[in-house]
Amino acid sequence: VACRPRLVEFIQMCRPRLVVCLGALASKWVPDGDYHQVSVIHPAAILRLHAAQQGLACRRCVLTIMDAIGEI
Repeated sequence: VACRPRLVEFIQMCRPRLVVCLGALASKWVPDGDYHQVSVIHPAAILRLHAAQQGLACRRCVLTIMDAIGEI
């Protein structure tokens, strides 16, 4: 909550075309704007997954980001 003004200012300065939010909580705090926003699982959450699921979660993140890049 305390860093949201800085985040808004940073986004306004950078004018990104894509914002990747790491985790559901991050996606709640990123302000709406004229950029594409995607949310992927937080890296710490991947580490808590069973070893057999970690690779799948990483690949899903990569594919989500690649799809978002293809849309912009």
